Amino acid sequence: MSTEAALIASCTADPRDTLPRLVYADWLDERSDPRGEMIRVMEEMRLHPVWADEYQRLRPARNRLWKSLDPAWLETMGYQKVYRPLFGTLPEKREHRWRLAEEFIDIWHGGLKEGDGYTDEELDAAEVKIGRQLPKGLREWYRLAGKRKDLWSRQDHLLPPHRIRFDEQRGMIFRVENQNCTRWLVRRSDARRVDPPVYGGDGDRMVADSVSEFALFVLLYEAQFRQCWCELHLSVAERRAALPKRFQRAALPEWYWFSQPIHVWEANDTVVVGDNANDWWYAYCRTEQAFMELVADFGGRVVRL
Repeated sequence: MSTEAALIASCTADPRDTLPRLVYADWLDERSDPRGEMIRVMEEMRLHPVWADEYQRLRPARNRLWKSLDPAWLETMGYQKVYRPLFGTLPEKREHRWRLAEEFIDIWHGGLKEGDGYTDEELDAAEVKIGRQLPKGLREWYRLAGKRKDLWSRQDHLLPPHRIRFDEQRGMIFRVENQNCTRWLVRRSDARRVDPPVYGGDGDRMVADSVSEFALFVLLYEAQFRQCWCELHLSVAERRAALPKRFQRAALPEWYWFSQPIHVWEANDTVVVGDNANDWWYAYCRTEQAFMELVADFGGRVVRL
């Protein structure tokens, strides 16, 4: 067995043990091999929550190395790009929720690029046009990636900021259903709050405690209208039973629609969206491998769309 093969074997014997990986990283660094940097980056990142400053500092290096290193080596080391559940507990700080959104976009959509969001100048001009100031949380949403229709507007529509409508009775309407059957808004009385609650319909039901939480739900909801989109045809008993152990319930808002709460579950590279009023739920997978795992879980009840 070669020296490198032995080092890799020691790393994979117990993937949770950091020490053999750092020894391997030292060996790679001595040979100016960029894989050493990847080991150090990934081992440091796994010590911190996604929204932590330390994690965010390392994200650009991880994303750069994902593009340049051998996929087979990354998979062997457990460093391949995998979407892992992010939303089991939402951070209290608004800015940390936007970091969760960026991590989801990194992994599920290939990341952000320059021009994806509105500039402060564009948002200032939009406020002049509509005659209202946007809540800070809503400005942050638009500034993050407000121009990316594939993130927010595959099914329903995040209105461009200059097309936001202000209804004197309802409030600031910023999102509309695809057939214009309903809308989502910030109430007039909440418009000066930093991260105000979001209401649906005619403003008669609160659907999220804050704009930032609502944005996270929309991000996952809209992601289903991509590749590997499926229906799960489940019986009443199956809908009421727990999903397989690998799925975790996301702590996201539940009242996007108003007849029944919508629940979201996450697993590696897979998200399930459903409510108990229907005998089908949606599932979507980031990879073909994740789709095959879904079929292994549910068999013929998975119908690919």
